[in-house]
Amino acid sequence: MKIATGGKWLMMATVFLLMQASVGMGYQPGAIPVDIDRSALGQGKLTVYYRGDLANSANVSLHFGYDGWQSPATSAMTRRGNGWWEIVLMNAYGRREINFVFTNGSAWDNNFNRDFKRRLNTRIIDAHTHIGDGPSAGFSRLTPNSYLTSTQSFGVDLALTSWMDNTQTDYWVARYSWLRGLAWANPSAGSVSVSEVETYLRDRGFVGIKYHPDSYGVPADDARMDPFMRLAERYNVPMVIHAGPGIADPDRIRNLALRFPNVKVVAYHVYMGPNDGGRQRSAGYANSVPNYHIELSWNTGNHCIEEISIAGSNKVIFGSDASTDGEDHYRNMNVEGVESYEQVYANLQYNLAPGIFENVMWKNTKSLFQLAENDNDVWWNPLLHDPAAAPDGLGETYRFPVQPGPGTPFNVSVRAADRDLTSANVKYTTNGGATWNWAPMKITARFGRYAYWKASMPAQAAGTQLRYRIQVNDDLDADWLAPDAQGASTVYDDEPAATWAVQF
Repeated sequence: MKIATGGKWLMMATVFLLMQASVGMGYQPGAIPVDIDRSALGQGKLTVYYRGDLANSANVSLHFGYDGWQSPATSAMTRRGNGWWEIVLMNAYGRREINFVFTNGSAWDNNFNRDFKRRLNTRIIDAHTHIGDGPSAGFSRLTPNSYLTSTQSFGVDLALTSWMDNTQTDYWVARYSWLRGLAWANPSAGSVSVSEVETYLRDRGFVGIKYHPDSYGVPADDARMDPFMRLAERYNVPMVIHAGPGIADPDRIRNLALRFPNVKVVAYHVYMGPNDGGRQRSAGYANSVPNYHIELSWNTGNHCIEEISIAGSNKVIFGSDASTDGEDHYRNMNVEGVESYEQVYANLQYNLAPGIFENVMWKNTKSLFQLAENDNDVWWNPLLHDPAAAPDGLGETYRFPVQPGPGTPFNVSVRAADRDLTSANVKYTTNGGATWNWAPMKITARFGRYAYWKASMPAQAAGTQLRYRIQVNDDLDADWLAPDAQGASTVYDDEPAATWAVQF
């Protein structure tokens, strides 16, 4: 939506380099200038957050409409902590999307004249994006401005991104909590690239490995891919591969998947080539090979529907290859030259059952890449506190020392999915439960997909028994770790009676 101000179009450049901040209790807006909380949509309630160019103004209002700017209205926002503004809308039930811009009464922030958008009946995780020109200004293909403007105008909530220079990917992923990195592999470089990829998986939390066979002339099923596949297996991340004719053919990607059955393999684009049956072959492999998946970029809506029907809705993920077509990547008629991504989205939304539509647009990607986020839902699977174990990356046992002596302080650590928890605490008693104390935990180490939270526990006198359990929180969701009857680390929805014991 274009806003006229003083006879001129004012396009406010949004401040993008924002680190994640907490706004009060509950939902935490992400590290972008706008965010929404959909958690109460069933009651018609939608919360919009803003921290863009106008955030330092004396007042900020939201100008918004639904489903293509229907019933436009303007409402004042409320200033919150850490520079955020907030507004709660009460009429969002049954709407498909919200379209919006911001104003302080004299100036407008409208996402470089392309408006902001968020989908309300689904989320969008774009599983295939690139930022490739570094932290430069201006608009051109792959620049940060083009990337951020295009994704925000389409309504992307979370994105996977990669580039042949892994340092650039790392630069942007470190700044935006809604981005996840894929480590770019170069099998022609041998052990040098293997070592680099492992660094990004182990130390920087990248969530997968990306390979483009045509960039390096190494076939997708070449033996030089094996070290990268072993890394994917060790760090439990998918391998994504550009699919097309020749050395990137789906047959070769299938061969690699069969050679490493414990590694999930994703054929980007399904098959980027002529209509020679390659798309159908690739979708068929997704149906018949358990660890073979397909991603839909550059496929028309009808082709996507055909591929979903062949592969099965749980083996397909949405992606766009943004922003290879610049700031209007999702709006241009660039999909097989006949559709825009907006039209692809509308086709899928109209023709797929709601559950299948959500699987393709975000749920499959979240599951496949194990994308932890602050979403009021603690991810149980990675949680672990095994007092005597010493996991990779922590540098000590989960309880250190395992058996502290009288007068000796000790540490208690818990493993969680990185970016999942908002806080964690050790709840402990030294008098048999008559009174309880809390020791806050903080992240002290990361390894691959995991973050290690640690609390320092106070020393106790000889003869004291300290008993403890661990609380883990993702915004409003609080869960617990405590031992089961056999002493194994177990996750509980509600606070259990069980505790670990330390006898001094």
